[in-house]
Amino acid sequence: MIALKGCIVTIDAMGCQYKTANQIVNAGADYVCSQKENQETLYDDVKTYFEGIDLVHPEPLVKTSSAFEVDHGRQERRNHAITDDVSCLVAA
Repeated sequence: MIALKGCIVTIDAMGCQYKTANQIVNAGADYVCSQKENQETLYDDVKTYFEGIDLVHPEPLVKTSSAFEVDHGRQERRNHAITDDVSCLVAA
């Protein structure tokens, strides 16, 4: 058992399951999870939500950031968006 109350748990896509998320929330913590296409319904819900948002001028419930990196001869820009609005998700 790990005491999670008041913590933020970060978890990769493998741990992004409703059961896992519910256990974290029931322990009094919040979580951040990444998404991949292997959970098609959840991925589609999240994708649809963020496609409807202007990431340059996001709505108040969405926080954004971007990073630019040059490494090993490559240039990468990564855009990040996060929200605690989960109204678009339907529990299975």
